[in-house]
Amino acid sequence: MIALSPTRLKNNRIVAVCVGLSAAWSVFAILCALLFPAFFENLNNKVYDWKFSLSPHRNHSPEIIHLDIDDTAIKEYGQWPWDRAVSAIIIKKLAAFGARLVVFDIFYASPGRSKEGDLALFEAVKGAGNVVSATRVGGLTDSDEKKLEIGQDRGQADALHDVALRLEVPKQFHLLRVVNLKDSALPLLPILQFSRGVGHIAGTPDKDGVYRKVALLVKLEDRCIPSLSLSALLASRNLKQDSITLTENRELVIKNGARSVAIPVDAQCMMSVNWGRLWKSFKHYSAHDVLSDNPDQSRASRYKDRIVFVGLAASGSTDLGTTPVSIGTPLSRIHSYTLDTILTRRFIVRIQAFPWVLTVAAILAIAFPVMTARLRLKTEAITMLLLCLGALIAVIGCFILWRYDVPLTELSFIFLPAACGSLLFRAASIEWEAAQARRALERYLPPELLERSLKSGMSPDLSTRRQELTIVFVDMKGFSTLSETAEVEYVGRFLKDFFEGMTRAILQYQGRIHQFLGDGFLAVFGDLVPLENHADAAVKAAVAMQQEMSIVNSKWANSGISELEDGIRIRVGINTGMVFVGDLGSDRRLEYTVVGSAVNMASRLQALAPPGGIMMTSRTRALLKNPNMCQGPEKVKLKGFEREIEVYTIDPASFETSQGSN
Repeated sequence: MIALSPTRLKNNRIVAVCVGLSAAWSVFAILCALLFPAFFENLNNKVYDWKFSLSPHRNHSPEIIHLDIDDTAIKEYGQWPWDRAVSAIIIKKLAAFGARLVVFDIFYASPGRSKEGDLALFEAVKGAGNVVSATRVGGLTDSDEKKLEIGQDRGQADALHDVALRLEVPKQFHLLRVVNLKDSALPLLPILQFSRGVGHIAGTPDKDGVYRKVALLVKLEDRCIPSLSLSALLASRNLKQDSITLTENRELVIKNGARSVAIPVDAQCMMSVNWGRLWKSFKHYSAHDVLSDNPDQSRASRYKDRIVFVGLAASGSTDLGTTPVSIGTPLSRIHSYTLDTILTRRFIVRIQAFPWVLTVAAILAIAFPVMTARLRLKTEAITMLLLCLGALIAVIGCFILWRYDVPLTELSFIFLPAACGSLLFRAASIEWEAAQARRALERYLPPELLERSLKSGMSPDLSTRRQELTIVFVDMKGFSTLSETAEVEYVGRFLKDFFEGMTRAILQYQGRIHQFLGDGFLAVFGDLVPLENHADAAVKAAVAMQQEMSIVNSKWANSGISELEDGIRIRVGINTGMVFVGDLGSDRRLEYTVVGSAVNMASRLQALAPPGGIMMTSRTRALLKNPNMCQGPEKVKLKGFEREIEVYTIDPASFETSQGSN
């Protein structure tokens, strides 16, 4: 069994918590997406419109042109509605120009200004044989409970039913139903009878009022009324109703001989319209161009073999609506763009959020903390931003290149908060660990070194080097007896007070406790934190340690422990010399340490120092600002050293007095 390091275990715990938080959020977000689809649909629609604004210009079907009843035509022929005889002239002239189909996005549901005009229109529709007429059906609903209300004109309703398509509708579809014909605008009976085709122009805007989809079929009792665009397609290709099939895959398939086209639709048989630049996609002309008597040989070529949409586009017209490309779109453009989408086969495939998008988003959210576990926090944040940017580019690219509409809202709603939560939790964990580490390091490192390292973000130089340092060894006299007779609890508490006092004295003069040695320790001055005079700082710290020891003894004098009644004394040995310092050890274990004869000499001096006293070498004394306070010299022979050396001692009380007088 492989043992994991504490750091690895801690990282694994953080990753496990992040994964748990991401999973919990993913479940919550998925439930929100399923319970409140309208909210997400509204946001997705805004993104959908934005993607259209980014889409480049594309080529549209050259078969389609528009003949607009615009301001020019109204100025020339008077306010709309015109006498039906004018519409008859338009039909006849377009037929003479060789138009393949004339699609009227205009209602002729009631008698016009004159009976003669109506008769002229009926004759023109019958004579041309290429007119597709529009009908407006009211009361569309997705409910199966409401019954159809026909109204008084049964003949028109029966005629509309007769021209409607007989189609088998699979159970996967739930078409909108016509339940109110008395509030509809059905074409006059002769127009229904003489038209090449009839199509509905039922408005199907989204909840925000924007036209993005068209219902290709709506149900009229046991039959289906095609949209104006679908009816125009069938008429332009001489297709019968048996060429249309609804499949279980939610596709409307149109067969034209050996060729077929599969139109992606939703459960209500709605197709997303592939919009383009409003006034640049199709050629458009004023109705005045056709009605004018001025000779123009080029007019015939403009309309020959074209599908001509005739609609109202004058200023102030109510026949305008909001689409992804314009807030003032003539609604006749809805049908031409729908037909163009089918003819060019550039269908928009709207990917449903459930189940695939929600599943992919949840997997990404849960996998993110695992994939970035070994990265730095900054790198993890950059990775998250790059993933979000990549997802955005992919979503836009799929739409622009292939017209796949991937819902971005659900993807962002699941992934972004989960990833941000993972980042925040990890950052909080790192901050907490840093605070814990700082509290721990404050016990061992000088405050200046710790503060400088934290501010600079750089670690101290731990490389191996040769350097002159001042080494201090400290040991307690009589502690062995105390540790053998006193209870463990008291020994531990006494040691804690002792080391806290010693550490305070060392850090006060920018030293560093290098190693604890049972009832003593080794301290270093001049390492990591540059000092103007590390020998002087070491001696001052030694004096401060003797003072701290007095405070500890006062605290424990009345503890009832006989060994502490007279107090514990410490011996301090100080030496200044060249040592090797840095990371030393093997490949498997390194330790930052100091080695050399100067270290050993300080240790030997500590053993020779009097209890409560301080002993130093001549080198240390020579570096002091006030060396005269030292007593000596005295020559001693140290174990492990061949020659005798000169040593000096300091009385802490006299040193403090001297410092005060200076």
